[in-house]
Amino acid sequence: MPHKIRRLGGKGKRILGTKRRIKSAGGKTLRTKKMSTGGSGRWALETGNPEGERGLVQNLEELVVMNLVEESMGHRENSMTVQDLVLSLTESTRKLGYGFGFSMGNQMNSYGKAHIGTLFGALDRLGLGKVLYYPSLEHATITSMKTKANTTSLGIPVHIIEAGIIAGYLSGYLGTGIKVRETLCTYLNSDVCQFVAEPMEAQEPSTGAVNPKPKEVIKAIAERIDAVEPDKAEKRENRYYLILPNMPLMKKPLLEESSNILYLAGVELAMMHSRTSYEDALKKIACYFDTNGIEVRKLKGKRVIRINYKQYNSIEGLVELSVSMVDGFLEAIFGREPKRRSGIRSNKAYFVELTV
Repeated sequence: MPHKIRRLGGKGKRILGTKRRIKSAGGKTLRTKKMSTGGSGRWALETGNPEGERGLVQNLEELVVMNLVEESMGHRENSMTVQDLVLSLTESTRKLGYGFGFSMGNQMNSYGKAHIGTLFGALDRLGLGKVLYYPSLEHATITSMKTKANTTSLGIPVHIIEAGIIAGYLSGYLGTGIKVRETLCTYLNSDVCQFVAEPMEAQEPSTGAVNPKPKEVIKAIAERIDAVEPDKAEKRENRYYLILPNMPLMKKPLLEESSNILYLAGVELAMMHSRTSYEDALKKIACYFDTNGIEVRKLKGKRVIRINYKQYNSIEGLVELSVSMVDGFLEAIFGREPKRRSGIRSNKAYFVELTV
């Protein structure tokens, strides 16, 4: 199932596509397509008001920063892997992810205690674990000694948001422009992730050389989801763990592209399962995106899959990202496009039903 980057619609927007048609798990041929929100009306932050949504998103950023600084997020292993992989695919997405991280890091410095330990604590809670910091006159290195089991080299360092957070925090902390590059990465056959921070000489910070392997990145996303163990997943008492890495993907310049990538990851995940195990895979997706559960029932010879969302993650972009992956998975498993319907439950949270 070879993948390539292609340009669609003549608008200059690069999205991930497929070179040829994809065979579903049932042997039928699928087509990669542009995603749509479906259903009636827009998903929003518990409001149908786009202007209200904008203000609420800004509030969310402040709440995420506060939770990172005040050590209430809690450590999460590999918490941002899927989102970092999505952002790693093109130079434009890498810049968006880096810029988002830079803004968050700068806000953290403004909000928190003025010492370097605040940054290290945040990196630990974001999944990098304990870090070693080696400053010098010309540059500093920040190394995560936590080994992660990544057997495939993707040809790119993937921890883009984290690099931006480090750069933004250090820039505010030191009072001068700092740029950060990830020079060692567990997705580049390294046992550690290492970041090099140095003074910013150019106007635009470099996000590092980009030589992505789209097919391998899509597979890595699917493998990360397939590794989820819903029965062993710890209770997520802090909602901001989930929201932080998805925030750059939910913004309009990137949402359509991110949705397409996760759709293809859903197709890839289907290749690892069959119709006899598809419900297990759906539970893994639901667990990763911290939904309020997923229900499967049969109705008139068809299967109806309902994804229930919690009040805090009934957010337009976050719903679209998770549903896109389920959409691609179901179409590959059953060989036909799911029909989508959405609504609001009595507790003011959203649900989405997909019928195949």
